[in-house]
Amino acid sequence: MGQTIAEKVMSSHNLSGRPAKAGDLIDARVDGLMVHTFHWGVIRNAYKKIGFLEGPPRVWDARRLYLMMEHQQPPRDHESARHQQQTRDEAARLGLERFYDSEMGICHQMMADYGLARPGEFIVGTDSHTIAAGALNCVSSGIATDEAAYVVAFGELYFSVPETIKVTLKGKARSYPFGKDIVLYLAGRYGNAWASGKSIEFHGPMASGMSIADRMCIADQGDEIGAKFAIFMADDKAKEYVRARTDADFEPVEPDRDAFYVQ
Repeated sequence: MGQTIAEKVMSSHNLSGRPAKAGDLIDARVDGLMVHTFHWGVIRNAYKKIGFLEGPPRVWDARRLYLMMEHQQPPRDHESARHQQQTRDEAARLGLERFYDSEMGICHQMMADYGLARPGEFIVGTDSHTIAAGALNCVSSGIATDEAAYVVAFGELYFSVPETIKVTLKGKARSYPFGKDIVLYLAGRYGNAWASGKSIEFHGPMASGMSIADRMCIADQGDEIGAKFAIFMADDKAKEYVRARTDADFEPVEPDRDAFYVQ
């Protein structure tokens, strides 16, 4: 039997080297970790509790930790300002190459804007809407801050390979923003926990015809119907979008023709 996109990406990132299928628990190599400032403070405190008073002593890869100063920008009070200065100091101490200090934008959109989420990659982040990167054929998911503290040091994480739902979007894309309408329809018909713990693949002519913005809206809101991943195909539009923002190599992933879908 063939594999879904989630199964393929989990297989290529499985540190055991074995193919992964839905239901497997694997130790997965991570391509990137997104952390925004608010949760960085929680990660710092986790390290303090085990004796590292200055926060993480090292990072598994200074190029792949994406630390973004947002969510409370500008700082709302003196304590927030102090915390943000601590974050700047730690980014310098750890030699982070991808530290974004007080820039315009929300972390999930910045991941796309800076070419940090690429087709075929496995990305995790300290926010449930990290799933939005699935619009660019990236298998991405939000994780807890204690899990992120582990990824900071080791660049890997135990992950359960999810079952996959296939959604085929027929018809033509609209000329106005309509991605949210699709998610609301799915939630209304199947319930807001319909995709709980599962991966969703979006297929069909409407999916390929819609803008990257609408794809990001749908993938982002996959979290609101319980999905672990929400993934689009890497068509020419997605590839051009990513190539315009990074010269890094990437390998798009498509499901096998005989992949099994739970629904």
